Amino acid sequence: MRARLTGLLLLLTLTACTPAPAGPTPTVEPSPVLTDNPAAAPTAAEAAWWEGITLEELPETVTPEEEVAAGSNTLYLLSQIPEAEIFLYGYGNDSFTGVLLRRGEELTHLDQPYLAYENPAAPELWWEDFDGDGACELAVQYLLVNTASRHLVQFHLYSPREAEWQDRTLDLTAQAQTLLDQLTCTFDTDSGMVQVSSGALSASTYLEEPIPITGAPLTAGESIYFRQEEGDIIAVLPLGLALPGQSPLLFAHALCTVAVSGDTLTLELKNLEALYGV
Repeated sequence: MRARLTGLLLLLTLTACTPAPAGPTPTVEPSPVLTDNPAAAPTAAEAAWWEGITLEELPETVTPEEEVAAGSNTLYLLSQIPEAEIFLYGYGNDSFTGVLLRRGEELTHLDQPYLAYENPAAPELWWEDFDGDGACELAVQYLLVNTASRHLVQFHLYSPREAEWQDRTLDLTAQAQTLLDQLTCTFDTDSGMVQVSSGALSASTYLEEPIPITGAPLTAGESIYFRQEEGDIIAVLPLGLALPGQSPLLFAHALCTVAVSGDTLTLELKNLEALYGV
């Protein structure tokens, strides 16, 4: 009896110590790498086009707009203010996007379109104290579309902040609408005189042919451009009459000062000028 119990215990011990048949090894999925913009995250092998550029590699002379549009190089000097050591370079790619803003020996990359495909013109630069804080800012006008039917610019105000630049952009669509809200347009069907006014400011002209005007006929900002005048940046907004099935009939200009308030740029109406007439 004792021998039979001993054999049974030995069998149980061997069974408990025998390893279970090996099964398939479970697959461990790697944890996803989270980024703010995964699609745009560069790989270790990729480097941004501006990384590693030295001052010695930068162009020393301004490239004509036609050569930039032809795409013969990878980097162009677009515009400059040598006395302020301000230089604006453009990256040579199909979209004409990407600039390097240089002040002295400091380079700052900006993901900014800088040139029109048709009838290109270089960005215009102005270096003045535009916000009255005692330090100069860089105002830049980028011409992005320049065709017979469309004219589009962007206006930026860059303020140096140590090794970086604060970028303030003027919202032209919103500011043009704000301007229209300030203007009153009247039309005399007997004389053909059309007048636009705001407070004490007004501009008038006479139309050669009577045009039926109903609703809100006034348009603004179809071909806006900027210029510097006595230390200010002036936005010139063409004013026109909306015509059914036609381009607006331009008859006056609204001259507005670009005003700076904190991080915001706005347009303040300065004058109204007739293109022709009275």
